[in-house]
Amino acid sequence: LTHIESKLPAANKGSGSTFDPSVLEKVLATVGVYGTPTIFCTETFARAITEGSDWASEAEKIARRNLGYLAQYKGAKIVVLPQSFTDETNTTKVVDDTKAFVLPAGRGPIFYVALQGNTEFRDVDNEDWSIEIQAYKRVGVAALVYNDLGIVEFTSLA
Repeated sequence: LTHIESKLPAANKGSGSTFDPSVLEKVLATVGVYGTPTIFCTETFARAITEGSDWASEAEKIARRNLGYLAQYKGAKIVVLPQSFTDETNTTKVVDDTKAFVLPAGRGPIFYVALQGNTEFRDVDNEDWSIEIQAYKRVGVAALVYNDLGIVEFTSLA
């Protein structure tokens, strides 16, 4: 994802040390040109998004009370990605808490997987008389960068 982030236009990226509505709203406005934006982030990031007293409805305040985070931010749905750790030491998380990805509704996939040829199988006789079955299939993956993606980062969430 770092490669994708480096290829995005400056208007599609926003960064700050803590939650800054102007940073998030800049990216939402850019992505919003292509369709209704959706924010994909971890629960840690979602909890950092706060409603302003000037616009939060009672339903949004109730959602924050019940879920611990807003279900929407100024019309953009917030989708919380499941978080986990890479191993049993609980030190390295799988998903970066400092970043949120903003995608327009109805967009195509970012990654494409291509399969070429038939799947080939062979039996291998091992020294201990066991039989091993091996399979081979040619696979390729392409990541396409579009100008309709956005990334927001708040570094204090690390």
